[in-house]
Amino acid sequence: MDAENSSDEPMDDTSVDTNSTDTGSDTVNKADSSPSDDESFDDSSVNGNEIEDEEVTAIEDNEVKSRNNPVQRKTFNLQKKRSLVKPMVMTTTTGYILTIFGPFYSDFHNNDASILKHVMRNNYEDILNWVQENDIMILDRGFRDSLGVLKALGIDAAMPSFLDTGRRQFDVYGANRSRFVTKLWWVVEGVNARLKRFKWFSQTIQNSSLPSVPDYMAIVAVLTNCFHVPLVAASPDDDETVR
Repeated sequence: MDAENSSDEPMDDTSVDTNSTDTGSDTVNKADSSPSDDESFDDSSVNGNEIEDEEVTAIEDNEVKSRNNPVQRKTFNLQKKRSLVKPMVMTTTTGYILTIFGPFYSDFHNNDASILKHVMRNNYEDILNWVQENDIMILDRGFRDSLGVLKALGIDAAMPSFLDTGRRQFDVYGANRSRFVTKLWWVVEGVNARLKRFKWFSQTIQNSSLPSVPDYMAIVAVLTNCFHVPLVAASPDDDETVR
């Protein structure tokens, strides 16, 4: 279960300071970022709302291994039982990396929901000028405690359903809805897999290298955006599939 302390905001280990022009919410037009990108979502819906002009954004908290003994308490992740720092990756539904926030500490104060709330409340990288009212964020269940903040900002959230108390399985609607959300949300996992193919991020990171993590994350994000094909592309059969 996610632990959270509302009085403790997530703390950055370092701040991203890069002049990259290939990542960031101000580098892509919303009309060009949807899978047109968005034919695959025609006549489909999330949370009962038809997807038309609203933007759908997928978010996932990635994790990078670390050997940071001096701040081990702040970086120790109770779930993974080791020291980690947590960059938060924000992508479009095609796999284009909008930005990477953080990295953040990985202690119990900094679960996925508290980090997202901190990012939205403090308007990291002017993200609120890109995310607009009635846009849809696709999240996993770990972000459930951030739904109130997103709702207050007018942002719709879609995540897999939770079983009600006393029930052992979903009904047909709940099961299909969860599958639908998961089918959209897998894109951010694919992006994380691409990032971890870079050798530097597939190994334990030395303490002395932690200040460089934001810059290296920005570099691999730019390379991924420039040289990888979209994870989701429009197909002539999409309209028939969603029916």
